Amino acid sequence: LQPLYLVMAACSCRWLAIWTLVTLVSSKVPDGRPMAIDVTKPVLREPRVQDYWHFLRNYQEVPLKDFDQQTAPQVLRVSKLDDETFQQLVRDGVPFVVDDCTEGFSDGAISDFECKDFADRWPSGNMRAEYTPGQYHIYLKDPDWYTKVHPQRKNAEHMAGSRKIAGPYIWHVKDEEPLKTKRSVQKHWRTPYFLEKSLANRMEANESFEFWFSLAGGGTFSHADSYCETTISMQFKG
Repeated sequence: LQPLYLVMAACSCRWLAIWTLVTLVSSKVPDGRPMAIDVTKPVLREPRVQDYWHFLRNYQEVPLKDFDQQTAPQVLRVSKLDDETFQQLVRDGVPFVVDDCTEGFSDGAISDFECKDFADRWPSGNMRAEYTPGQYHIYLKDPDWYTKVHPQRKNAEHMAGSRKIAGPYIWHVKDEEPLKTKRSVQKHWRTPYFLEKSLANRMEANESFEFWFSLAGGGTFSHADSYCETTISMQFKG
């Protein structure tokens, strides 16, 4: 299993955020597995999603305007996730949500923090405001980022439609903050129970994290980053 890289997000009660393993809603782990690769096809050929994921086998893609979330294939939601199931889901590339991923977190866990708590504890933290001209930087101590919504960008294919959304503020603790700050944040980090069994995953999660903060009415567009490692997105609140 490739070490997992975690992205964390936290927020106040007004905010949205990100927490969980990529997304898929049913009460049990699917019995189906990805279909075997057709050896007669070119090696680098991308399979259709219907050919790869069993839960999309009979799914017919429709224009965004005709998409109905209520009738669309649902995302798998799991709890009390055992290690064997977790590893199989990751290997298969199945999107899923772990609903109880903060279970067992002790007092002082970063998942209990409000946005202002971040500002008070790490005022010199330097964040980037996504989707703004030049992607300007703002310090955590500046209350503007968690008290005001600044709509910045829209996209016809985003669920917000023609309405502009406010971009997230991204705090790259893992590689853009002094080691002292990183170690201070790590004191409040708790590894989700389903990553505890793997030393490699546990260490990677504790060493490689960043925070994405979004106000209600904000969000993130689909994108591809340059990090060549598996990512878990964890939502604390919202």
